[in-house]
Amino acid sequence: MRRVRQSLFVLAVMFAAAATGAEGAAEAAPLAARAYVKYGYGGAGVPPDRLPPRGLCRIWYDELPPDRQPPSMGCRQAKTQARRYGGRVIFRPVDGEPTEALTIAVYDGFNDFRGVPPDRLPYPGRCRVWIDGVSPDRQPPNMGLRRARAVARHEGGRVLCMPGG
Repeated sequence: MRRVRQSLFVLAVMFAAAATGAEGAAEAAPLAARAYVKYGYGGAGVPPDRLPPRGLCRIWYDELPPDRQPPSMGCRQAKTQARRYGGRVIFRPVDGEPTEALTIAVYDGFNDFRGVPPDRLPYPGRCRVWIDGVSPDRQPPNMGLRRARAVARHEGGRVLCMPGG
């Protein structure tokens, strides 16, 4: 039943994107579940050396440098994690050109990397709390999501998670 609802949602978003453009479809979707499909091939704004292997996906954050992006993974896992954490899901077709990729979905998640130095991002598969106004070397360490949420409630700050791992 859940899969049917997801399929219907994707079809509705695709129809809305075709009728009003991808931005209009994204505005019409609820914020927590916002996803839209971008049509068209190309590098999807990803450097060729950072594209996932053929047939795999990768979550891509436009605000992060290429060397700090999450690792490649299966597309089902990438979509599941992007729904929670946000990001663009990039797919590299098996039979496409060497630099061909497609953004298959974009999700708004809770990650907000503003003001976080790239070398202080969480490790793939881990989370961390980022407290604004605290120096980078005094920030809490990497940890699991449950603990990060508890620390953020206790000390303030926002939870950052890096998909993968």
